[in-house]
Amino acid sequence: MPGERVPMRKIRDVLRLGWGQGLSQRVMARSLGLSQGVVHAYLRRARSAGLTLPLPEGLSDAGLEALLFPAPSGAAVEDRPQPDWAWVHRELRRPNVTLSLLWEEYRAGAPDGFGYSWFCDLYRSWTGRLKPTLRQIHPAGERIFVDFAGSPMAVLEGASGEERRAEIFVAVLGASSYTFACAVWSQGLADWLRAGAAGSRRTASAGEKGRRAGAPPSGAMCGRSSTSAVSRGSWSATTCAPGSAGPASTSRR
Repeated sequence: MPGERVPMRKIRDVLRLGWGQGLSQRVMARSLGLSQGVVHAYLRRARSAGLTLPLPEGLSDAGLEALLFPAPSGAAVEDRPQPDWAWVHRELRRPNVTLSLLWEEYRAGAPDGFGYSWFCDLYRSWTGRLKPTLRQIHPAGERIFVDFAGSPMAVLEGASGEERRAEIFVAVLGASSYTFACAVWSQGLADWLRAGAAGSRRTASAGEKGRRAGAPPSGAMCGRSSTSAVSRGSWSATTCAPGSAGPASTSRR
């Protein structure tokens, strides 16, 4: 059963805090007593409706609601504008491009188009018709997939306030998808080994529990970039705290 709709006053606060004051979605959610998913959904609806700050003068709560929650299109499915799925597929390979962003662009040009959930379902159905891929079976606890994920993140030094960039290291057990992630200062060899040691220790205990419980093997993928399979090896480092950058010539890209 769908949840009760958030009052328009709170939605106006979401737009004011997010667009007017530039607060993060996490901070807004905590301040307004909402979930991050709800905050993200209302910001996305507002962008799709073409709203900006300041809101149009005289826009009532009823008018705002009509813009954010338009009546469903009466057009049949086959009559709605079809996205160019090949273009969507290519765009998703670009850094920081998501289905949510592509759906917003699609709806901006096709107001009578598909909603976000249907857009995602249709894309998954389209990709399912592409050339088949090999399904890999990973016995529980046998293999870890590791890589650096996404773009570097901004980190503020507590003492100086200086902003630095941190790389996000991710390790995933193949069978259970149990995930470990930590931040390091670079993709250099020293940080790569330090992060790998911490990931190996944290996932080893989970893998042992999976073997004892007889967890069934399953296919798993780590992120959207290529991964390296690392068996239970011996790592010499002991922490995953951000440390000094390794030599550029040995950085893993």
